[in-house]
Amino acid sequence: MVRAATRGDGNRGEDVTHNARTIRSIPLHLIGEDYPDQLEVRGEVYMPHAGFARLNDMQRRSGANSTLIHGMRLPAVYDSGSQNYSQPPF
Repeated sequence: MVRAATRGDGNRGEDVTHNARTIRSIPLHLIGEDYPDQLEVRGEVYMPHAGFARLNDMQRRSGANSTLIHGMRLPAVYDSGSQNYSQPPF
């Protein structure tokens, strides 16, 4: 993996490479030799409702009530680095 970024405003996103590298299901290197010199992979972050509730509970217990997430669209941005976590909180 060279870079991971949020979709941002459609033209420019936030670099979330450091956080993406902590997600175990995202491979950091390609295996084999039969792939193009340049390859772009796109995807979305998915968080089940239980994970969403757990994230808010963790925020609540840490006293960070102002950062509680109220909509289901926001966790992807939150998870992917807008808080600049060195380790994602879940």
